[in-house]
Amino acid sequence: MLTFLEIKIYRLDIPVDEMKKYFLMIFLPSVVLVGIVLLIFYVSFTRIEGKILEKNEIRVVQFQSEIMHKALNAIVSDLLFLSGQTILQKLAKEKKATFRKIVANEYLSFSKNKRTYDQIRFLDMNGTEIVRVNFNHGQPRIVLAEALQNKAKRHYFENTLQRKRGDVFISPFDLNLENGEIENPAKPVIRFGTPVFDGANQKSGIVILNYLGAEMLQQLERLSEGSLGQFVLLNSKGQWLKGLNPEDDWGFIYKKKTMQALDDSFPDAWRQINQAGSGQFYTAKGLFTFETILKPLSDFDSNLSGSHSWKVVSYVPPELLNTRFHQFLSGLLIIYGLLSIGLALLSWYLATVLMHRKTEALKRQQTEKDLKLSLQEKVVLLQEIHHRVKNNLQVISSLLKIQARYIEDKETLAIFQESKDRIHAMSAIHETLYQSDDLANIHTKDYIKKLVDNLFLSYGLDEIVSIIEVQDIPLSVDDAISCGLIINELVSNSLKYAFSGVQKGKITIMMSMNADSKILLTVSDNGVGLPENLDITTNKTMGLRLVHLMVDELQGDIQVDKHKGTQFQIQFVLTQPVVASNSQE
Repeated sequence: MLTFLEIKIYRLDIPVDEMKKYFLMIFLPSVVLVGIVLLIFYVSFTRIEGKILEKNEIRVVQFQSEIMHKALNAIVSDLLFLSGQTILQKLAKEKKATFRKIVANEYLSFSKNKRTYDQIRFLDMNGTEIVRVNFNHGQPRIVLAEALQNKAKRHYFENTLQRKRGDVFISPFDLNLENGEIENPAKPVIRFGTPVFDGANQKSGIVILNYLGAEMLQQLERLSEGSLGQFVLLNSKGQWLKGLNPEDDWGFIYKKKTMQALDDSFPDAWRQINQAGSGQFYTAKGLFTFETILKPLSDFDSNLSGSHSWKVVSYVPPELLNTRFHQFLSGLLIIYGLLSIGLALLSWYLATVLMHRKTEALKRQQTEKDLKLSLQEKVVLLQEIHHRVKNNLQVISSLLKIQARYIEDKETLAIFQESKDRIHAMSAIHETLYQSDDLANIHTKDYIKKLVDNLFLSYGLDEIVSIIEVQDIPLSVDDAISCGLIINELVSNSLKYAFSGVQKGKITIMMSMNADSKILLTVSDNGVGLPENLDITTNKTMGLRLVHLMVDELQGDIQVDKHKGTQFQIQFVLTQPVVASNSQE
């Protein structure tokens, strides 16, 4: 792999436009692909985070609702317990001071232990307070008889007195009033009331518990810390009990406040919240999750048409939603920027490598083209050389043929004829090379056939036939000349001497190659055969001496079989093994 140092070495040889093209071809798809992957990741993250956020808001609101229900259940349970006391029934019937004192002490002990009730009161049928215990900021005390008041005109007295045995009245969640004024500091309270019945099952008064709602609000506020949203508590009219801002709290009581209800800021959201008991939805102004607090006990029915219901709401403004996603998006954009820089560097590097390889490939192609052109020129030149050598040999052969016409001595004439045939054997090699595209090898099949046909034509013996069974083995020029001269001498000898007195003769030439690249050349005839006492290794005739010389040139060996005619077997090994075809003729 190329290093940056190597790139610097050859970068000046690379065209800038081509570099830009390769760079953009690599960089643009890569950076787009990475962008798509990060976009998919971002979309998946926002969906998953959105689902997690939604589930978390639902969980927190449901938990707040459960806490509020448990608190209301406990209050109702306390109220029903107090209203069912036997001593209270006696006090309601006889109103003796002794009974009043016992009940007052019971209420005082109850207030000290519970620490959740601002007032515990028993009122008679006329609305007069018979017993009242004030929490007194954590120091409960019994209110003296002369300080007791008549509450006949208060809504909670009238509503509670109308209830049946076991029914509980729950007032709206509001701020406590003292002498017609909002108590300062503000004291959020919910009043719980239920009628008291004597032994004769006659209604004889009511028990009222003023529940301190501040503790509940603080507990709900603490629970909302696990939420991304802002905790909001509404009454059944959508008015702020706990608003988005401290100045919104109890705005419907402090008449000077302009923002008194959710409907003032989020009318669309309030319409959906008011129409359902619970739910979650998005508006253009954010995410709203809500639960409705209706009944503290499943078997309890206050029959107040929802005046005691509240809505616990979690509100996540769009800026909080967007901030979370924007922070993640900002992180992704930084990562994308860094990846883009890395991809740009890598793309430039790869483009440089590709351009270098392309330049090198073009150089190689040009070099190969030049080499092919040079080789073609050399092939043409070599073919021309073979052509001229062939022509020169044919000229010599023709001169020998012309000269032979003036020779009357048969032996001399035979020498001329043999010389002409040998020259033709070599000339045929060059003719074959001149006509072939392969200048390195001679394909033996066609060459041997032409050589033998020429010899038969030269000797003019029609009664003798040739059988040629030769594989098309590619031989080097030197090996082909040696084989050609061997075949020329052996076939010539057979044509001249083997068939004296034989009417029909046959000369067979076979050539094959085995898997070890060994070549077996066989030249045989069915003539009269060689004399038994003839030793070819010591024979001094020109033809056999030439055969031995060519066999040595091939680094082969020769064997002669004199039975049933004569058979010469020459075996030699190719230095470069080749795959020969099995074509025969």
